[in-house]
Amino acid sequence: MRRSPVRARDNPFASHRTGAIPFIFQEGSLEAVIEAIKARGFRAGIGGPHGSGKSTLLREVRKRLAEEGFPVHFIFLSASRKLISTGDLICALRTGASGGIVLIDGAEQLPRALWHPVRILCPRLVVTTHTECLLPFIYCCRPSSKVLHGLIDRLLGGEAERERRRADELYALQGGNIREVFRSFYDYYAGR
Repeated sequence: MRRSPVRARDNPFASHRTGAIPFIFQEGSLEAVIEAIKARGFRAGIGGPHGSGKSTLLREVRKRLAEEGFPVHFIFLSASRKLISTGDLICALRTGASGGIVLIDGAEQLPRALWHPVRILCPRLVVTTHTECLLPFIYCCRPSSKVLHGLIDRLLGGEAERERRRADELYALQGGNIREVFRSFYDYYAGR
């Protein structure tokens, strides 16, 4: 059954809505993650599969560290954005050299030729990655249908119960990638 399309800004799965939801911890807390990062001398990795919440968690880490007064430089990399701009790289190295913290979301996208100097020249480095990164993992994000249901509840409110079966089907189809489930729901609500 097709829905009547909704405008992009009214779509419950628009990025401004999904991006506003805080990370849902299945275990631990943001405070525990921040303490683990500090205990490791601000050299740590956050791991997990695609669409498991690593970027969301790193944004919350960024906000908390900035609130505590730490200078932070944030770099976002993805399959479609694999290169660090010269300006971003210079800023990251300056931040690192001055005792600030460099956060790299999607560190596995860094070319090997850059990974080594960034790791050496940024003594305070926290990254997200799908793979091993030569930094100790302090948290591994794991998607689950329970987390997905909690997110669907927040986005759809009273309509959530009706969409749970579709959410479970999409979750299985997308291999547990919650970001892709949201994209499928966005298209569904857009009438595509």
